[in-house]
Amino acid sequence: MNVWPNSVPPPSPAELEANPEAYLGARNFEYVVIVDLIAGTRVPVSGMSRGSFGGLTPMYLDGLPLIQTFGGDDPEAGAVLYAVRPTGEARRVLRAGPNGDIEFVGRLR
Repeated sequence: MNVWPNSVPPPSPAELEANPEAYLGARNFEYVVIVDLIAGTRVPVSGMSRGSFGGLTPMYLDGLPLIQTFGGDDPEAGAVLYAVRPTGEARRVLRAGPNGDIEFVGRLR
């Protein structure tokens, strides 16, 4: 799940009025793994930089959840796919290339 961190002030009403996409286009979102829905506990995902909202299309490979981010520090760099473990550890598994997007993953057998 990606969340806006409490440590970062959200866009002001004036910023949102000037640019309605200011919130969704901001590169402040962090990824977390939900550990317990009842208790509301979560673990930050390590190994991924903050990014924009999105990349929440559910993708799995061999039972492992995958998270897609766009561009990192360079929005034109295209999508990057990370495998994320329940412990919050992330490992980059694929880079789509300039302006690329990843729609699905699978294994050929």
